[in-house]
Amino acid sequence: MDNKRWLLAGALAAAGVYLVLSKKNGIGVSSASAEPDPTPLPPLGAASAPVPAPNPAVAREKASPAVAAASSDAPAAPTATLIGAAEHDAVGVARALLNGGVAVDEARDRDGATALCIAAQRGCPEMVKLLLEFGASPEISRRDGAGPLLMAAQGGLAPVIELLLSGGAPVDQRGDSGATPLLVASALGHEGAVALLLEAGADARAEDDAGATALWVACQEGAVGVAARLIAAGADVNADMGAGATPLVIASQRGHLEACRVLIGAGAEVNSGDAEEISPLFAAAHQGHADVVALLLASGASTWTRVLGFTPLAVARAMEHTACVALLQDRECDDRECEDL
Repeated sequence: MDNKRWLLAGALAAAGVYLVLSKKNGIGVSSASAEPDPTPLPPLGAASAPVPAPNPAVAREKASPAVAAASSDAPAAPTATLIGAAEHDAVGVARALLNGGVAVDEARDRDGATALCIAAQRGCPEMVKLLLEFGASPEISRRDGAGPLLMAAQGGLAPVIELLLSGGAPVDQRGDSGATPLLVASALGHEGAVALLLEAGADARAEDDAGATALWVACQEGAVGVAARLIAAGADVNADMGAGATPLVIASQRGHLEACRVLIGAGAEVNSGDAEEISPLFAAAHQGHADVVALLLASGASTWTRVLGFTPLAVARAMEHTACVALLQDRECDDRECEDL
């Protein structure tokens, strides 16, 4: 890497010009990270693609006391066996236990999850329906704050989501990072789950503890269908996580052209309100997304927005994104401030 790129990287990183959205346990969206990346200019909003958390029931399958009790000759505690039944989708066993007087919400696994939480995460509608019929509360969360609806939203489990909503699950119940079921489903691109939650009255503008909205995380992942539904439900297309990081900025940084089109069509601002905020054009030019740069320029993006004095053309030159440089030069951007780079 040449000195020009190191110079730009150091200046911008020193000023904290980056956003990192991380997923926490695959359930909630955690706060933004402020840890610099040693590579030239840490990505604005970069994060590894969120994946569903490993099912704890699978990891504990052999170690679970409930499972061990169910497979041994020793008598098992009835409530512990209800957890074992939920972990193995054993609806008949659970029904017999409940008919025998087992308290539906009394037993918990090592994470504090009730049988309903476990059934919701595993995506077993029959078990969920049975437990609700016996009075299981859809409001009881695990120790980490994740409730049955949030767990079902994580997996995009539409039949389970419908059952829980009809059983009185709070549609905007938050996990430990402040994420709602809608935000989690949006981050993972579960459009069907998003539709169900919105129909049930989920708040399309709710933010997690880091200030991220469902629309922001959907645009981060390029989930165009989800983004369109959220916008139709009243999501704020210009919601700012800080430093100008709007949904259009993160979509531009990640190179999600169609998401950018949807946002611009819905009235997203293509220029920052503050001269020192990150603009969508700067984000796209930094990452070398020429198609997004072209769209933003055609939509009226200013080539004069700056971060620490660097224009989009300056950052494209420094990062050696030649296609972006050509597009920006065609707009006759004066790049005299870049001569020393």
